[in-house]
Amino acid sequence: TKQNKMASKVVVVVVSCLLASSLAFGPVSNPHLHINRTTIHSMSDGAKAYIAIRNDTTHMCKITDDSGSNDCDIPFGTTFSVDLNFSWSVNLTAMYKGRVNIQLEHSINQTIDCPICDANGQPCKFTVAGFPLTLKMPPCPLLAGSHYEIHRYKLPALSVFPKSSLVGSIFIQDPDGNTIIGTTMEMDVVSGN
Repeated sequence: TKQNKMASKVVVVVVSCLLASSLAFGPVSNPHLHINRTTIHSMSDGAKAYIAIRNDTTHMCKITDDSGSNDCDIPFGTTFSVDLNFSWSVNLTAMYKGRVNIQLEHSINQTIDCPICDANGQPCKFTVAGFPLTLKMPPCPLLAGSHYEIHRYKLPALSVFPKSSLVGSIFIQDPDGNTIIGTTMEMDVVSGN
């Protein structure tokens, strides 16, 4: 659905920042992406969110709670799925904002604001770590209700990768700046040895 295409694009931005901006750190062999914790917070009345991470053949996460998957181990070269399940109680227009905060240890602490949807054909443009990025937002409005979508990703098959830690937060905010839904994901690149 167009509602979760925005969420998917935000996930791609966060993962891209992790992969592109961590080159200053010491390498680890047999790298794994470790998702420490997914937290859903700051929800308004009628809003819900759940993020599950899975693989068709392997149990990747040790803990599941009300927010979704935690303590997940994803070897590089692995294909995995992110199940996004969001709901909200009002129709979202371009007056609503998507806010992403990216904290990559010792190098990035950045907040990106975009209209949650596109009312006039204008993409959201911003720069992360010197890289210009453009997101085509879904058309307005994003209708109230439940929205579920599965996205599949594949980590690159690398034998060595820089050690890094990243915290990515995503918020949907109303025109007054109040948070409708907020979620934070903490992750590291660690050695699988």
